[in-house]
Amino acid sequence: MRSRIIQAIAQEAVAWCQDMEPDALVHALWTVGFLRAQAVGGIKARRRSGSSYLGSHQITSLNLSNLSRFHVHPMFRSYLGMKESKDGHAKQEDGGDA
Repeated sequence: MRSRIIQAIAQEAVAWCQDMEPDALVHALWTVGFLRAQAVGGIKARRRSGSSYLGSHQITSLNLSNLSRFHVHPMFRSYLGMKESKDGHAKQEDGGDA
């Protein structure tokens, strides 16, 4: 029973994602906290948050369509087999770019 529910949810999720424009998907993932966006403020943003990447809970008025750099929130990286390299870019544990 549980596996049927999971399969049904997975099918709905695939259909939902396929119908979305890329910008809308990025916005949804950022809004729920899965993605963090690179702050334009540079040094000031890094001082306030400890990172140049901010989540939706840290800044609400960010225009995501003007940004091109995002990170997966650290809480999800382990599950996805990702880790952050020394240069600040997320990498898969096998060494490939994520």
